[in-house]
Amino acid sequence: MASVALAQNEVSGDWDQAGGGIFGFQEEFIDRGGGPDLGDYAGLPINDALRYKASLYSPSWLTVPEHQCLPHPATYEYRSPGGLSIVKEYDPVTQRLVAYRFYGSYGLARTVWMDGRPHPPANARHTYEGFSTGRWEGNRLAVETTHLKAGFLRRNGIAHSDRARMLEYWVRHDDYLTLVTAVDDPVYLDEPFVRSTDFRVDPRPNTRLAEFGGFANGGDGEGFGASDVFYKCIPTEEIAIDRGRVPSFMPGANENIDMFSKRHNIPLDAALGGSATLYPEYAARLKPNSAAPTAERSAARAPRPPLPADPPAATSLHVAGQVWLLTIGGHNVAVQVGNEGVLVVNPGPEEIADAVSAEIAKLAPGKRIRIIVDTDDDIAHIGGNAKLASGATPREQRAAVFAHENTALRIAAAGLSDRHSPTDTFFRGTRELYLNDEPIEIIHVPSATSDGDVLVYFRKSDVVVTGSALEDLTYPIIRTADGGTVNGTLEALNHILDLTIAEYRAQGGTMVIPNRGRIYDEGDVAEYRDMLTIIRDRVQDAIGKGSTLEQVQAARLARDYDGRYAATTGPASANEFIATVYRGSSAK
Repeated sequence: MASVALAQNEVSGDWDQAGGGIFGFQEEFIDRGGGPDLGDYAGLPINDALRYKASLYSPSWLTVPEHQCLPHPATYEYRSPGGLSIVKEYDPVTQRLVAYRFYGSYGLARTVWMDGRPHPPANARHTYEGFSTGRWEGNRLAVETTHLKAGFLRRNGIAHSDRARMLEYWVRHDDYLTLVTAVDDPVYLDEPFVRSTDFRVDPRPNTRLAEFGGFANGGDGEGFGASDVFYKCIPTEEIAIDRGRVPSFMPGANENIDMFSKRHNIPLDAALGGSATLYPEYAARLKPNSAAPTAERSAARAPRPPLPADPPAATSLHVAGQVWLLTIGGHNVAVQVGNEGVLVVNPGPEEIADAVSAEIAKLAPGKRIRIIVDTDDDIAHIGGNAKLASGATPREQRAAVFAHENTALRIAAAGLSDRHSPTDTFFRGTRELYLNDEPIEIIHVPSATSDGDVLVYFRKSDVVVTGSALEDLTYPIIRTADGGTVNGTLEALNHILDLTIAEYRAQGGTMVIPNRGRIYDEGDVAEYRDMLTIIRDRVQDAIGKGSTLEQVQAARLARDYDGRYAATTGPASANEFIATVYRGSSAK
């Protein structure tokens, strides 16, 4: 019995999914091959937003080049077939356990930190494997994962957002290892989504991984032992799709949504899931072949514990190369630091200028601000121009302020102080700079959220600063009175995608700093582009059917995205954003 007790606190080693067969999978057999039926959401605690989103999901979405290299996320990775290797990492000096490394066949190498380190700030970049910390609770390893990219829970449109977090419990029973996962998502789930998977000791260490993808993304470079055997990550034109289009069913047009319910002769309402359907009271209400119940699907649930809040003071995150992200009072300020001085993109409103200066002084002691770039005329971006451009002492040379000509004209028309105004403008195309041994491009994106929007691309650091063209916290705020358009914003997002290159499996590589919120990469930009494209197409379809603005707003065509991006008030609120899209589409 003593040996068993010791084994129960040991999860490292080589594992194969229990169940037999060449892949050894069991519970998720239905998810393999072509995936589960559309409309098969039975037993899932999804809310109305996700049900709506899944009902409009088209498998052709995966044929878009930006989506062809997506790996299995941590929320699904261990549901897939194949082996699993868990390796310990020790501190070379103290010999204390630092982390577990998880290596699977279909997902990404994953680290679970065991050294007590905190989770990163909210604005840190997200990945498909997320950021994981673990601790032992008796004989079970408890793991918490945050900073997840948006991913899938089932391969039929059932997704989780980038606000999700996951709890895992790993428990060993002699030669078996049980994994229980609970995914909580305030955007798409009414209750945690709980699943379990069983593994058994693999007596042939690493054989499954060697045969089907390679240990630690390795292999021998040939055949099935080669790295990335399942994910070559060379996008091809599988289906010809016009640029600017993202495959998605229009509301009410998916004729396959009842495929699962008809096949198994169950009420459609039961097949479409929801937390209320998980409880005996719901089953008691159902009668064979009855019509769908009309009662609310979502059961009451206890409030979620809040994620740890970032401190109110300024935070600095290294993005890549010479570029840093300063987050102060909810504002993103991008900063390039080098021997020649400092370049600032969007210094923010005047009230945070002193805090920005103080944070820059920590990052670049003794270096002055040489250049400021305004991505548009928003006072939340340019308000700090005067203070930051003037320098710390009266004798310091004033920093040059670059912006598009339309931005300069609008600042002048608003009657703002000359100290807010750009000192150097350009009218079309790209303005090129060179500072701190790095080429920098200021790229005009016409008719994005305004007619003066620019992107800033740090070529050596490989970082794009987007300004208002990309938001993390809300829908884009498109100022139609100032020349902004929905299609122009989409073109700007596609231009960002043209500049970005993923390091590996649709993530990493080129880093992207949005107007507000967390650091993005190519996959995140594509997710945001998809959202805006799909909503535009739905509204245009409704206009083509003769719907008025009031009817489109009442239909809540963007309800699958409102929980993630809709502001409570203002132009990014659900109704106002739809109105902006409607008016822009009607004007065509």
